[in-house]
Amino acid sequence: KEISLSVCIESHCIEAAATSIRTYNASADPCEDFHKYACGKYELNQQMPEKLNEISPIPILQLKIRDEFLIPLLTKTEFDSVEECAELITKANENFYFKPYLNAKFAKWANLDAEREDLRKLTGNIKQEAREFFQGATWLDDPTREKAIEKLDRMEIDVAGPNDMENGHKLVLKFQKDKGLLFGDPKKSHYENMVKISTFDKRWDFLYLTIDEKEEYRRTMYDLTHNNYHTVNAYNSISENRIIISGGVSVPPFYFKPGVELFSYARLGAVIGHEIMHGFDSDGSAKNAEGQVFDWWTTETRQNYNKTQTCFKNQMYKFEYRGLKGDGILTIGENFSDNMGFHLAFKAFRRLVDSGKMNIRISGLMDLSWQQIFFTAYAQNWCFKVSDLDALEKKHKVDVHPLLIFRIYSVISNSKEFPEAFNCSVGSPMNPIEKCHL
Repeated sequence: KEISLSVCIESHCIEAAATSIRTYNASADPCEDFHKYACGKYELNQQMPEKLNEISPIPILQLKIRDEFLIPLLTKTEFDSVEECAELITKANENFYFKPYLNAKFAKWANLDAEREDLRKLTGNIKQEAREFFQGATWLDDPTREKAIEKLDRMEIDVAGPNDMENGHKLVLKFQKDKGLLFGDPKKSHYENMVKISTFDKRWDFLYLTIDEKEEYRRTMYDLTHNNYHTVNAYNSISENRIIISGGVSVPPFYFKPGVELFSYARLGAVIGHEIMHGFDSDGSAKNAEGQVFDWWTTETRQNYNKTQTCFKNQMYKFEYRGLKGDGILTIGENFSDNMGFHLAFKAFRRLVDSGKMNIRISGLMDLSWQQIFFTAYAQNWCFKVSDLDALEKKHKVDVHPLLIFRIYSVISNSKEFPEAFNCSVGSPMNPIEKCHL
């Protein structure tokens, strides 16, 4: 169902389109090699930074954050003197002061407090799509379905940090004052200060575990002191059944403010879906809603699940890049999560399109359907340039993540919607007869 809406010509729409236009090669055949189509101009247009032998959007964004946020912050401090800054940091463990201070400054730089509501809406839609998936999965029996949905419902997703991060570092002092744990007083002995630091350290360790919801800043304190929100990262802490989506991945080119959700769902949405499905991959599926090792699968359902895992493993071995072949066993968790995560993001966005709530026409990309833009934008998460094949080979032998090009091939070749979007004939390289999916 194609919805005809006005063309988005706002600056953030043009910025999003530009990230795709300067990378994809329209002359390449998407059905033969989608990497050459989506990333065909990446190597030509992307310079290799010094001291790096491989680049892709994630390290490039991390370098941008370093150059435009970290370095200016550390060289143009707002403190009256270097001594004042040094005194603040050396009073205690860097987690207590510097990390919350850094997170607060990054929230302001990245405008996270303004975008957090939209980010949480996107995340909620992806999670709801996962719920729809489990509810309708014919390979699941009812007892296992109930456990899967319970685990999903109890899964916490922290996207872009807690509310009001710009003032988050002040909560550290509030916590210390409330608990009588202020330290660094020059009038106190070294022993007295160290006792307070040690006590604060232990109280801090239990911030996440306590269930006392009356401490309104308990969880915020934990997040601000545990996580570096300026990093470009996302991970699933399976033992906690909790996902962290850092602020660093909640900015362009992964997320754009409302109006160009097409790119946000294709890029960040797929990342969020990926992390959700880690809770149900070969490792995550062995733990229950509490993050404890527990077999909650019936024998028949586990057998159905294992058949899919075998398909993904065998398929990965067929991929090759410059003499390097995929390792189906080593990468099964990431490969499975890539495929299922993309599936969730695509269906979530399509549901919004069908409801008539999404703008799918973007200036500069008017010759592409929204489906074609979605697939292309997703694949551009994994564009790369490499200058040292030996280093890549060494990394490939031990990395649980597939080569970036294999991450494109796997998701695209398993998608049922891709051949429809690009009119690929059955049996073409990107539309194989055998596809892997749950």
